[in-house]
Amino acid sequence: MIINSSCFSQNNRIENKLMECYYQSFQDNGIEIKKLIHDYENLLINEGFLKDNSAKSYITFLQNFSNQNIYTPSKFFCVESQNIKKLNEVNYLECRKLVLEDFKHTNTSKLESIEKAVINNSNPQNVVKDMLKVLTKEDFEIEYYKRQAFLVFCLIDTEAGLKKRDD
Repeated sequence: MIINSSCFSQNNRIENKLMECYYQSFQDNGIEIKKLIHDYENLLINEGFLKDNSAKSYITFLQNFSNQNIYTPSKFFCVESQNIKKLNEVNYLECRKLVLEDFKHTNTSKLESIEKAVINNSNPQNVVKDMLKVLTKEDFEIEYYKRQAFLVFCLIDTEAGLKKRDD
């Protein structure tokens, strides 16, 4: 039992491996997307969505979001990420498949719950409520879940937001 817990430490979580796949699937090995994640986090801090970059701040942000205390940021992560050189989806899917295979004997229910929440809900508040049911403060120390929090805004269809990009 001790061996299992040391093998799957915070650094060796499936979410980190999936982010590595994501980064490696860009031509620049994810340099631009990493910068965007950092810059977007700072944007959310500057605009008052997050108090700071702590896990606690992400939880508070999502709790406020799920309680309908929503206003939209000046930029949407999904729109901003479209300006980055495209992800090689074939490479990403192959890498993801290998990671999932490597972790097939590991509890991935948290990851699966989040993915199902995003796929099965069109309502951003419901997605966030489902996320909050399974994610802990420690999870928001992982970039994978921070990025998931950013993507919640992509579900908001507003005149000032996503519809604007169609102009």
